[in-house]
Amino acid sequence: MLTNAVRPNRRLQQAIYNIGAFIVPTLGALPAIWIIFTAMRPASEVNTTPPIWIPQRITFDAFESLFGLNPQYAAGVPVGDYTRNSILVATMSIVVVLALVTMGGYAFHASSSKVTGSSS
Repeated sequence: MLTNAVRPNRRLQQAIYNIGAFIVPTLGALPAIWIIFTAMRPASEVNTTPPIWIPQRITFDAFESLFGLNPQYAAGVPVGDYTRNSILVATMSIVVVLALVTMGGYAFHASSSKVTGSSS
């Protein structure tokens, strides 16, 4: 008898958790959605007051300017150079970390072999 009385409260609690599990990520995603909408709106809509939430016209002019495809701008951002530099830094960081971790793993193995007396 007691379990039937508890079940509606548990369903209500689960419904509240589900609603919260939907609302929290949605609120967290709003800045990313705003960035995407801003990137695809015309320059005249970017700094308007009050802000326009959904672009009235979708355009990719910002991306054309970024990659140097817009003839009104002399040169775009050197995205290729930035990407190459990022890959180089990430690769070198991985190599250094792997070298240090390998030496640390060997040191832990060597010290545990001395303690336990095993030679594996």
